[in-house]
Amino acid sequence: MPNLFHIERIGNQRSNIKWQEGQREKIAELYQQKYSIHQISRMFGGLHYNTIKKILKEYDVPLRTRAQSHYQDNRCEDIFENIDTEEKAYWLGFLCGDGCVFENYIRISLHKKDIHHLEKFRAFIKADSIHIRNSGEYCSFSIDCKKMAEDLKKWGCFERKSLILKVPSIDENLMCDWLRGLFDADGGISYIKKANRWQSYLTSTKEVCDFYVSFLDINTKPFKEHRCKNNTYRVHFNGRLSVMEKLNILYRQNTATIYLDRKYTLYQQLLSTLQQ
Repeated sequence: MPNLFHIERIGNQRSNIKWQEGQREKIAELYQQKYSIHQISRMFGGLHYNTIKKILKEYDVPLRTRAQSHYQDNRCEDIFENIDTEEKAYWLGFLCGDGCVFENYIRISLHKKDIHHLEKFRAFIKADSIHIRNSGEYCSFSIDCKKMAEDLKKWGCFERKSLILKVPSIDENLMCDWLRGLFDADGGISYIKKANRWQSYLTSTKEVCDFYVSFLDINTKPFKEHRCKNNTYRVHFNGRLSVMEKLNILYRQNTATIYLDRKYTLYQQLLSTLQQ
């Protein structure tokens, strides 16, 4: 039985394809079954979008609008209705730091080196049909979803939140996950080689920074960021053992399942110093 998903190309030209019987019909059928052009492209080994569109036109299959396409996947529109899992708490925290929620629109923009994190979020909300956009040094993911936006606002994640962000009323057992998400968005960990010193910080509102200090039992006070106006504060602490102790809380004693890979790698490097 022939493999309809195998594309046989002629020569070096990607557009020169030797079609199998039933292959083009299969592409039209899949689109009518609500698969996106992006999903079909991946099924057929990276088949060019324009090729797929030509086939759909050939079989009189109308293209869906962008708005319609956003609702052809199995996305979890109500995923933030209740914050009752590690992943939900983490992504709520991350969105409170690096997310933008405006009316019914949700957007995350990161440096291109963290594009895998956007892929994690897309998989989390099951929105595979939405593309991650690349623009120079940055990449972004956007979704238009009224229910999701309303739920995020309910938890305090809304427009211009950076000036008035508060600690959400979620299960205390999930608070370290919310803080880890916020830390991945607005915090950091680094090693200063010349000084042989590990350090960590978080930037947020005074209320959140005060809570961060209390939750992690940090022996310092938040200080106002003078270069920033209004309610922007920072918590900064250093020392290998101190940083390790606090991050162990954020990373659930190294059992956390969701995190920004780049910062988690630094945390692992810090843990490895115990064996030296």
